[in-house]
Amino acid sequence: MREISEAEIVAVATFGPIWLRTSQGNRRAAEVLWSDPGLSIDRVTTFDPPPGCSAEEASLYILDTVIEHHPAWTSMEFIGARLPPVLARELASCAEGFLHATERGFVLSRRSIET
Repeated sequence: MREISEAEIVAVATFGPIWLRTSQGNRRAAEVLWSDPGLSIDRVTTFDPPPGCSAEEASLYILDTVIEHHPAWTSMEFIGARLPPVLARELASCAEGFLHATERGFVLSRRSIET
């Protein structure tokens, strides 16, 4: 899968909090967003998965942290990662909901939110 562009990252950030795997391009996009006075600085988070992690492994690596910080989430888009069966099973065990592949990766949507 191709890497998402800085402009695409900035556009995605208008929809809600984003978590970016640290890379040179993602860091530049994060800095643009952090300097935007119209966005809360905590709207963008960068993270460093263990060295050698694939995009799919990085998705699992950060998932619990994202859920902890955003307990009322209803949908998560994973950009730049494929959805192989093993990842689909792991994600399904984290939240009852729906998974579907997209051109950019995949989306995990929650069926219901516990309050």
